[in-house]
Amino acid sequence: VDFHPWSKAAAEHGFRSSIVIPVFVDGVLDGAFSVYATDSGAFDDVTIATLEDLTLQVGIGLQRLAEQDHLARALHESNLLRTAIDQAAETVFITDAASRILYANPATTATSGYPIDELIGATPSIFESGLHDDAFFRNLWASLERGESWHGIFTNRHRNGELYDEEATISPVVGATDEVMAYVAVKRDLSIERQLEAHVSRGNRDAHDIASLMREVRPHGTFEATASGFCEAVLRLDFIDAAVIFALRGDEVAIIGSAGVTLTELQTGQLVDIVRPTAFLNRSVDGAWWVDLADSGPFSDEPLVRAIRSTGVEAVTFAPVRWNGHVIGLLATGTRDRATVAFTALRLPLYDELGSFAGGLIGAQAETAQHLEATTSTIRAIIAERAFHPVFQPVVALNDGAVVGFEALTRFDDGRPPDEHFAMAASVAMGVELEEACAASAITEASRLPAGTWVSLNFSPRAAVGAAVHAIIAAADRNVAIEITEHARIDNFDEIREAVASLADCRLFVDDAGAGYAGLHHILELRPDVVKLDISLVRDIDCDPARQALVSGMLYFANLTGTQLIGEGVETPAEAETLRKLGVQFGQGYLFGRPARAEDFA
Repeated sequence: VDFHPWSKAAAEHGFRSSIVIPVFVDGVLDGAFSVYATDSGAFDDVTIATLEDLTLQVGIGLQRLAEQDHLARALHESNLLRTAIDQAAETVFITDAASRILYANPATTATSGYPIDELIGATPSIFESGLHDDAFFRNLWASLERGESWHGIFTNRHRNGELYDEEATISPVVGATDEVMAYVAVKRDLSIERQLEAHVSRGNRDAHDIASLMREVRPHGTFEATASGFCEAVLRLDFIDAAVIFALRGDEVAIIGSAGVTLTELQTGQLVDIVRPTAFLNRSVDGAWWVDLADSGPFSDEPLVRAIRSTGVEAVTFAPVRWNGHVIGLLATGTRDRATVAFTALRLPLYDELGSFAGGLIGAQAETAQHLEATTSTIRAIIAERAFHPVFQPVVALNDGAVVGFEALTRFDDGRPPDEHFAMAASVAMGVELEEACAASAITEASRLPAGTWVSLNFSPRAAVGAAVHAIIAAADRNVAIEITEHARIDNFDEIREAVASLADCRLFVDDAGAGYAGLHHILELRPDVVKLDISLVRDIDCDPARQALVSGMLYFANLTGTQLIGEGVETPAEAETLRKLGVQFGQGYLFGRPARAEDFA
């Protein structure tokens, strides 16, 4: 059999699959029941079984029934067919030749809103929306009158007045005399598909908007400013009207940025006691979640949620803010548009994406801020608890070994090197405060040192001009020297000279000469009373002519300017003897004594 003409005609009408079922009347092949569909593979086993049953019943109907009331009775008796059609998801109804509905399955009620008893006896015009013109129906009836099935899309009206679209196939049932006995309509509700299409379109648009947002938002000077900038930016998304970022700080929560919401309970930069961080954090570990503020639920009565609800927000979404694999905060976003609430659940992956982006944006800054906060707390505790103590290293006259003074040093109770603590303090702008605390403690302990000796205190250039220095020096029971280390850059030479000159019985030392920023430049600008030669110049000076030459140069300068020299880091008698022969007056180092508590020198 040549199927080419049928295949060509089917392709022209947009059909992609078909099924042909033989129709037997009283055991004799009487014809075939052909069904076409625009989708490939449209006929599954359930559909084939249903159509075979329908064809069987049509054959029986053609054999036994000659009038329309017999057809209705046959449909009533076909329990198997009715059960199959009743369970179908598609709308199926059958009319007589006058278009009066004889049968409608439950799906018809679900789609149209009309109960079965209102449909039986009515015509399909009950579904009409009024949006189709006469030409539409003329085309439909022309196909049916030719004995052909009609396929198209209806825009119908629900019983409640809402419009909906259905894809329909209407087929005539023709009797032995070529007379139309009935019409069978199979329709598929397109509302869900249209909603899915709209969701995909909306999702693509939202993803595009978020991608644009990510390209535009940039970090600011502080992570609080960055967080606020991010919150302001997300308000450009049409489904967000308010945004707040909470940062987790141990067992507490602080708001670090907000936009679109103003609450007295939500103060940027302050801790929030109306949030239960554990509850909200545990709920957010697995991803974004949301609360419809019109509903009751486990979180709807939380103080935070109540506060947000009072601003007119209809729903609030919480998304974890992640950094380096850890949740470091929460992004709360709200909408005041009730229509937007319906799509909140579908947008949860987008809220997760926003939370991740927020984490990438503020994570490094937040980590730095937390480190600085922890460092500040540590330094404050050290100062408050006096978790340190002074030690003193003697300075001796190289000609006779007599102790003439002591350098005050600091040891911390945790055993970490002092330089680390002072660097930590400087990183949080507490360097001067820590230096002042250590110097004050040294002056108190220095009262136990031998009488007639002086004590030197190490100060950075910034601390040396601080207001507290006067009180510290005034408390001393002996002469005091301020040592300015060359390891710190000096930009205020005049200010330092004037500050030291204003202190009674106080001399100015330059520490670590030869190992700092400017070498002789510092000495020329500061004009100190004493210059301490760095250990790098003293080490092995007894066998290094180059070092001896450098120290000789320093001595020449010192003699011209009336400056005294102290050699630091002296560890061997040979080094001490070489310095003495060169003309250096004083020495300091392990050869003469290690740093020790003041009472050890009493």
